[in-house]
Amino acid sequence: KEIVIIRRVDQPIRPLLKPDQKIYLEQNLYVLLDQAQFSLWQRNQALYQNSLRNIKKLVEPYFVLSQSQSKLFLEKIDALLN
Repeated sequence: KEIVIIRRVDQPIRPLLKPDQKIYLEQNLYVLLDQAQFSLWQRNQALYQNSLRNIKKLVEPYFVLSQSQSKLFLEKIDALLN
């Protein structure tokens, strides 16, 4: 009994990141945040919004969106985009 458990998953399964991949993900996120900040200083609205959209694309697939910190971060990015 219960040697094998089959579960139906309606969402795509996200692969776990290797430690070196995690470092690259974090560094890319920092670069995009810096780029968004720099575009504000330069008053470049297009680059600012593009940076925020790229941040969302980077966060959504790899962060646990049910965690309050990840959810709050994405809510803040959405608020900045609007």
